[in-house]
Amino acid sequence: MFGPGCLTFFLCAFVAVEAGSQSLGSEASTTPRCDGPSPPEALDLASVPCGGKALRSWKWPVPLPSGVSLSGIWASALRQMGLIVHGEDAAAGEFPFIATLNYNYGSQLYFICGCNIISDLYVVTAAHCSAGPASSYTVKIRKYDIRRSTTTKEDSQDQTIAVDAVFVHPSYNSSLLRSGHDIALMRLKEKIQWNAYAQPICVAKTDDEAVFGNPETRNIIYGWGRLYTGGPVASNLQKLDVKIMDQKTCYDKGNTLATDGRLVCILGIPDDVGGACNGDSGGPLATAYRSTAYLTGLTSYTMGTCAIQGVPDVYTRLSYFADWIYQYVKGSS
Repeated sequence: MFGPGCLTFFLCAFVAVEAGSQSLGSEASTTPRCDGPSPPEALDLASVPCGGKALRSWKWPVPLPSGVSLSGIWASALRQMGLIVHGEDAAAGEFPFIATLNYNYGSQLYFICGCNIISDLYVVTAAHCSAGPASSYTVKIRKYDIRRSTTTKEDSQDQTIAVDAVFVHPSYNSSLLRSGHDIALMRLKEKIQWNAYAQPICVAKTDDEAVFGNPETRNIIYGWGRLYTGGPVASNLQKLDVKIMDQKTCYDKGNTLATDGRLVCILGIPDDVGGACNGDSGGPLATAYRSTAYLTGLTSYTMGTCAIQGVPDVYTRLSYFADWIYQYVKGSS
């Protein structure tokens, strides 16, 4: 699959960063080192380039020692301890594409879902997170900790922005979540101020299976959802590397809409354990390819309780809705 001296797809992001450093010299900065298809074309949605700056801080997880497995009884024990199975804390600014969607109740804000920054004025989330009027919601963009108060100079870059309008996909059926179309756009009352903790993620115009379905491409989910079924929500942003399941296997697991391109099924790495839980809805499945991060999916539903070994989590496939997203967002940035 890869020629001599070439890197796997997810490492191409790091090559792009290193190539720009003085230590490699000017020749390295112009010499491609990655095989594979060209990156998918992204929608032109934001006033700044999408999906790039955060990749220099993405950390590949430390592998488990040889012969050690977290399947079966160990996975169950970790759930009871309150950990996302195979997950870990993200670093501040590691994923500046995600924000929290909060419900306004009196003078209080209650975290309900994740959402994703795609332009200066728009975030995208799950439709099932968006049942109320626009005045019910506030988006908060924070480094990684949703409970800490704004006390430091870095924290002063946090942003809290009211929602101006909600656009739920017209084909979404709230009484039948698994029918697909679980996607909504939210227009903000104020433009997002770009900084190290607020950046737009790319949305691909088409879903290139050679990229997003390739086993060498890095896929990752992250969010502040519950750490286990019935447990507390995470204080720090959690991240988990996952693999994308092929559509036929996804269909065979009971997701009958998987074959029409609306859904993406994922499993945790390395033992098919771990994934999203309550509160992660609307959050991202992100794909790192070359020097760009793409929003591949939105957390939609789990098939049963959280993180059952071999049972996939189901995500709304973003590229399927690229035209619908574009018609709302274009011109707002």
